[in-house]
Amino acid sequence: MTMKFDSCVVQRLLEHDLQIVLPNQEEIVDIHRIITWELAFNILNEQSKLTYLKIIQRLYDEDKVDGVILGCTGKTLKHSCLVIILFCLLKEIPLIVKQADLPHIPLFNSAQLHVRCFFYLHLILCNNL
Repeated sequence: MTMKFDSCVVQRLLEHDLQIVLPNQEEIVDIHRIITWELAFNILNEQSKLTYLKIIQRLYDEDKVDGVILGCTGKTLKHSCLVIILFCLLKEIPLIVKQADLPHIPLFNSAQLHVRCFFYLHLILCNNL
């Protein structure tokens, strides 16, 4: 399945006192299906997009998320008021979920964040040579 509490990313975040909140089981099945049978094959389905938006909106309404990271572990992470949603895969989900779709919930593209972090780390290392 897509979402597990025992992922190394989740364990690392737990070390920093983050509380993990997962979508419900039906949502997890939908997410896994969309990733495995559509996004992995670059199939962009409007109904799947609506499914993602509905899940994110529900988590926002019920868990009071302050932001969503479209990332790689499939977890929802909650720390105080800050909740971060991490879905599976780094690049596929931002193909169907855009900031304009949910302007009231900040969305963070995990692939972009990883590239930016790598770039800054590279600059720091190069400047220290």
